[in-house]
Amino acid sequence: MSTIERLRISPAAGRRVAGARRRTSSATTATAPISDRLLALRGELPEAGLVVSTRSLQDPAGIRAADAFGAAFAVDSHREIDRLERERVTIGRCLHARPAAPVAEITGAYLRGVRLFVIGGPDELANFRELPEVAVLVRLSFGGVRRHDRGVAPRAAARTVRACRAAGIRVAGFTLQLDGVAHRRGRRIRRTVAIMRRLERGGLSAFDTLDLDLGGLDARHEASRARLVRDLHAAVRGAARRYRVVARRAA
Repeated sequence: MSTIERLRISPAAGRRVAGARRRTSSATTATAPISDRLLALRGELPEAGLVVSTRSLQDPAGIRAADAFGAAFAVDSHREIDRLERERVTIGRCLHARPAAPVAEITGAYLRGVRLFVIGGPDELANFRELPEVAVLVRLSFGGVRRHDRGVAPRAAARTVRACRAAGIRVAGFTLQLDGVAHRRGRRIRRTVAIMRRLERGGLSAFDTLDLDLGGLDARHEASRARLVRDLHAAVRGAARRYRVVARRAA
C-alpha cells in the first residue's frame, strides 16, 4: 500500500468511533470532542481522507482517539514523531508537513518511515536526493494567507515540477493553505485542479493527491455561511473525481 493510500481514512471510520471512546474512557473529556470533530468533518467532506495535525493533539488519549478513528497524522518535527511512536502509530501513514525543514530533520523522519513531504520551493530538493521512494506535495501560494510561509506561485508550478523530475523526485500533487480564506476556498481548489490537469496534459507528471490544509476550521461552526460551505463541498467533490483529496486540520 502506498503512502498516499495510507493517508486515506478507513471507510469504517465512523463505526470505530465508539471503540475509540471505549479504549480511552479514562480521558473521555479529551477524546470525545476530537472524535466528534473528526466525525463531523468526515460527514461534511465524505470524499476526503482526514489528516490530523499532531501538534494540536495535547495528550496521548487524543492521539489514540484519532488513530482509532482512522485518521492519518501531519508531523512537523522529530518530537511529534516520538509522541506518535509512543502510542504505536504507524509512522508510514504520516505526512511531514513542514516546508524547508533542516536536512537532518527530513532524513530522521525518512529513516523512521515517513515517505511523503511538503515542500515550499525547488530549492529544497537537495534535501531529498539521497532518499529513495520519497514523494513530495508542492505547496501552492495564492497570496494573502500566512505570507511568511513558503510556497510556489501558480505561475511557477510547472517550473517546480520540472525541477522535481530532474532531481528524480516524484511529485504526488499539491497542497493548499486554506485557513482564513473561507470565501476563496472553493475557487482556489478549482484553480489548483485546473493547474494539475494542465500540467498532466503537458506530460509533466501524473498526480494523485490534493492536500487541503484547513487549519483549525470546523465545518459545524460555519452553518451561518451555508453558501461558502456548499462551495467548499462542491469543489472537493469535483476534485475527488480525479484525485485523492486529503483534508488536513487541527484537532
